[in-house]
Amino acid sequence: MLVFMVGVCFAQADNIVWVNTSGGNWSDDANWDPQHAPGASDTAIITSAGNYTVTLDVSTTVAGLVLGTTNARQHPDSFN
Repeated sequence: MLVFMVGVCFAQADNIVWVNTSGGNWSDDANWDPQHAPGASDTAIITSAGNYTVTLDVSTTVAGLVLGTTNARQHPDSFN
């Protein structure tokens, strides 16, 4: 039991990258690489070029959020 508890305490954070440049729901695992939506210890990275909307369809918490690139522009009114 102690080994399990130690493993949970040291869960590794991941960088989870948005891959669907057609847009879609945050909660859809297929929109992310690796294929799971970011969680509380993860960093969500949404930097792919294109004009698309990521719909925040669930209440979520992430450790970090990276948006855009130096050549991109995000529209705050798109964040619902």
